[in-house]
Amino acid sequence: MLWVGVMTLAALATSARAQDGADAAQAKVLTLENAWNVAEAHQDTKALEHLMAFSLVYIDQDGKLMDKAQFLASVKKQAVSQEKIVTESVTARVYGTTAVVVGVYRVSGLEKGKPFSHRGRFIDTWVQDVGTGSARPPRPR
Repeated sequence: MLWVGVMTLAALATSARAQDGADAAQAKVLTLENAWNVAEAHQDTKALEHLMAFSLVYIDQDGKLMDKAQFLASVKKQAVSQEKIVTESVTARVYGTTAVVVGVYRVSGLEKGKPFSHRGRFIDTWVQDVGTGSARPPRPR
């Protein structure tokens, strides 16, 4: 009977550590998502450069496919002034060294002097770089 109790406690402790690890990984990925939004809103391509893997594949809201260099160039030359990028209804699920983030984004700002507001859904995939331990999105929105 004591053995079952000890095994149950060990299983609960392992489960709690795994849950704590998953919670920490989710929190890290959501922090990276927020950093991406802030960097993009401020056209900070240096920050985006560090956040994104070389193998990045980006699908724009109009369906245009871009690699990392094309995406960074599009951020740098934006004719649109993005005042705010907000995500909502965001969930992150962690699968080993990969996390999938699903949510809704809202972007507002000025385009050709006129206010605009866009709302859409996104799916970002982040993969932890095993060599460095950092997470990067190889296939973001």
